[in-house]
Amino acid sequence: MAKHIIAGLMRVLLVTLVCVSAGADIIRVGPGGDYPTVQEGIQAAMEGDTVLVTPGVYHETVDFLGKAITVRGDGAAAIIDGEDGFTVVTLSDEAVLTNFVIKNGTMGIMCGVGSPVISEVTVVDTTCGLKVIGGGTPQVSNCIFWDNSLDDLDGAEARYSCIQDGDSGEGNICLNPLFADAEQGDYHLRSRMGRYLPAEFGHWLEPTQLSELNDGEGNAAASPCLSSDGLTIYFDRYIPALEQYCIVEACRATPEGPFTSERVLTELSPAGYGVISPWISQDGLRLYYRETLTESNKIKMAQRADVGDAWTPTHIFDELHIDGGRGTQPALTADELTIVWHCGNRPGSAGAIDLWLATRPSKNEPFGNIRPIDEVNTSNNETSPYLLADGLTLYFTAQNRDGYSGLNTFKATRSSLNDTFGNEQLIEIPGYSEMNVSNCWVSSNEEYFYFEKQESGQGVFVSYYYEGQWVVDDETSPCIDGGDPTTNPMDEPNPNGGKVNIGAYGGTGQASKSERPWPNPCDINQDGRVDIWDFAEMSGNWLWTAPWI
Repeated sequence: MAKHIIAGLMRVLLVTLVCVSAGADIIRVGPGGDYPTVQEGIQAAMEGDTVLVTPGVYHETVDFLGKAITVRGDGAAAIIDGEDGFTVVTLSDEAVLTNFVIKNGTMGIMCGVGSPVISEVTVVDTTCGLKVIGGGTPQVSNCIFWDNSLDDLDGAEARYSCIQDGDSGEGNICLNPLFADAEQGDYHLRSRMGRYLPAEFGHWLEPTQLSELNDGEGNAAASPCLSSDGLTIYFDRYIPALEQYCIVEACRATPEGPFTSERVLTELSPAGYGVISPWISQDGLRLYYRETLTESNKIKMAQRADVGDAWTPTHIFDELHIDGGRGTQPALTADELTIVWHCGNRPGSAGAIDLWLATRPSKNEPFGNIRPIDEVNTSNNETSPYLLADGLTLYFTAQNRDGYSGLNTFKATRSSLNDTFGNEQLIEIPGYSEMNVSNCWVSSNEEYFYFEKQESGQGVFVSYYYEGQWVVDDETSPCIDGGDPTTNPMDEPNPNGGKVNIGAYGGTGQASKSERPWPNPCDINQDGRVDIWDFAEMSGNWLWTAPWI
């Protein structure tokens, strides 16, 4: 009660004067904004306007065109990549540039006459970070100049900045700023208290074994495939009582919980043939799989009238098995009109086992347009393909590929269903080199990665993609809390140590967290002053006691 009374009195006693620049506009740049490029936003701006730039990478060079305007990264820092142009950013006399990463140019920033303001900016990978011509005196603070090949500051001075050349100036340091991953373009600062990991720099977490899918007798689960809701998994496992491999269906209550019940789908192999490599349709009513026959392997399909019913084998895709080809590991698009599989001993192969693709006009017709995926296949083995629902992303297992020994999983993409696959990249899982990862299933949003570890008794694992979240590092950047002590740090997340960080992201919600406590414990509401508002916070909780007192 006391807190609310005091707060009410303060509202009556305090008068806030708000100054608004007459006629000043805000121009937004980036996806959903007024203009797609920073330069177009500047061209549209008038004196006194602010150009707010949505976080992202802008491949351009920027000229303020002599305008006294503010150009600011909106929320999180934006990146201006000059792509090796001469000058990445050319500033005007009284301009303001803040919260950016500037990279890749002969000159990162060029200033003429006047005193432009440059703050919370990181300049990297240029020949000269900041060059002044014409006698200008830029006001540089809270900035990082690093990995610039010739010079960091030419004709300028800085305060409270991290400068690799060791330029003197109030509060400057020349220590490694400890970027999160500069090679990949992530210039957040490492911190033992927390550092933001944007979505574009996400990574896979340490895998978790789904040991409940193994039978406890040394027979491990393999070839996982999940239902569209993530609550049912289909996999194959050797069943000792039947002396053959069978497909097993297991269920759980939540998408990331343990599987608590299972059923062996014995109805899929009444003749005693082994069945493996399941793929389930989006509606859960059609199951594609491999049947292991004496003379060959065949891709088959089973159907059921409703989820929970028993399966009935209904179709063999003979068109996929010509000339002695052995069809294995089918995976389809969501509409089931495109299928990929791996096959050995088929004319047209580049190696012993290769990936193949076929299409059909409807689910009731045979597949045609059968072709090897030559853009992916090599003389080594490529196996276990998996297509995302739209057919534009292909995951596959390759043996001894691109200098990586053993079995590794790769990803390739294409722009449309009529294009070939390219942009190939290795899928890196923590502990990857020891895992021999294969037979993967990936969720449509690419946040869940299920796979089989190709070692005896290991089974199925899952890894989750970590993005857009806070992570903890094993070291803390010296640029944290290194900024100008007169700069307001209140927009940085707690704990922020009461001082702004140096470089891009400083003074924003993505600033890396501090190991230092708030400088004055009496500043209860952490607004930078000790006053009656702090007393209001204290009095509102007067005589509070913990439940264990």
